[in-house]
Amino acid sequence: VIFGAGHIARALTPLLRTIGFRPVVVDDRPGFATAEHFPQADRTICGDFDRISDYLTLTPEDYVVIMTNGHEHDFQAEVQVLRGDASRQAAALDVDQQFGLTVRYENGETETVRSGEVSVRGLYGYIE
Repeated sequence: VIFGAGHIARALTPLLRTIGFRPVVVDDRPGFATAEHFPQADRTICGDFDRISDYLTLTPEDYVVIMTNGHEHDFQAEVQVLRGDASRQAAALDVDQQFGLTVRYENGETETVRSGEVSVRGLYGYIE
């Protein structure tokens, strides 16, 4: 799930599709979250960032990229995403030649993530 339908999301969506991801794009601006702007997205959603559960259910298999049009909206989305039981924090360790992201969870377990969406913040990523 990509929160934010700006120019970076427009470039990221087709890239994610080419490596097996099924992107969903969410934005609160009707002129941005459209199928015309994101023809390779599985779904586009126009909705408030503070009411994500009204139109989207996140599961442990989902990954999230948060890059909205403002820090306040980023924070609203982060709170909604991280408040659920589906989120786990992990340290990003490496990206392999097949674009798999290797992460280490707080319990020491490592995993290579090969599909979904990932939000990496510095050395730490939130695996949703």
